[in-house]
Amino acid sequence: MSKGNGQYLIEGGVDNFANGFKFIANICLNTNYIYQQPQSIPRLGIYSIQ
Repeated sequence: MSKGNGQYLIEGGVDNFANGFKFIANICLNTNYIYQQPQSIPRLGIYSIQ
């Protein structure tokens, strides 16, 4: 099972949001989407401007 549906929103990121919606759809709509556990997103980083 998941760490919790709120963890998808806490971590952020496109993949976490998509997996969070799949998780919620499975619970609320009784669907059978395959989703991944929430992934940690780095809070800080060095980004190059291109």
